[in-house]
Amino acid sequence: MLPYINLGFMRLEPYGFLIVLGTTLGILWLWKKREFAVAPGETIGQFWTLVYVIVFGGIIGGKLGYILVEWSWFTRDPWLVLLDWRSGWVFWFSVLGSIIAGWFYQQWHNRDKKNKRAYLPIADYIVTALPIGHWIGRLACLAQGCCHGRPTDLPWGIVFTHPASSVPDRWLGVALHPTQIYESGAELALACFLFFYLIPGIEKARYRYGTAFFTFLGSYGALRFTIEFFRGDDRGAFLAAALSPSQWVSLFVVGVAAASLYKRGVREENPDGRSIYL
Repeated sequence: MLPYINLGFMRLEPYGFLIVLGTTLGILWLWKKREFAVAPGETIGQFWTLVYVIVFGGIIGGKLGYILVEWSWFTRDPWLVLLDWRSGWVFWFSVLGSIIAGWFYQQWHNRDKKNKRAYLPIADYIVTALPIGHWIGRLACLAQGCCHGRPTDLPWGIVFTHPASSVPDRWLGVALHPTQIYESGAELALACFLFFYLIPGIEKARYRYGTAFFTFLGSYGALRFTIEFFRGDDRGAFLAAALSPSQWVSLFVVGVAAASLYKRGVREENPDGRSIYL
């Protein structure tokens, strides 16, 4: 755990720095791809409005998810949960919040348009930007000591000793699964797959719009479901103690993504006639 770095003239908190860095990296990639992420003729201001809406939706969704999962704690001290914006997030609800916010923005944006922009061509780029930044965000969790794993005898176990970490006292000094690194590495691989393979294929009309969107949801759902078995932090309970809330959500999302890819197909059958408009 590395709660802060003393630079002499200032104290740098790696957790916040890495979160901002990851978010910035994802947004910079979107900026590079803005000719695809927004419709032709739209302004730079409209691009940034879309980014703000999606980020804000993710923030609100993640916090609401945390309140739902930790309802008993929230009812005991609601202001502590609401006012602490440095922790207390549920990633799946952040994703859902961004998806919903983006959809509503799209409906608002199309309200007076003759050519109404479809949702999935934009969503492909938004979800690709997400793992590009989120793999760095998981390294922030490592620096903070949150989202930690269970005890392990494996040689790559990681030991936390700082009392300010989220690790229970009984596990301080004990080798734990580096679940933050597991997820960071898996998301980096997923980001590379989307960035170097699927997105170029969509741009060259080999794959249908929405393929990157549903592939990310299904792939991340599968890896998150698996990694959750190695997590050792408290993530609430829902429906059955054997599975965490994130695992139930992951199962649902994997099912929806798989069904969508199967029903829609992946290969673009009409590359010359496809359109980004409804």
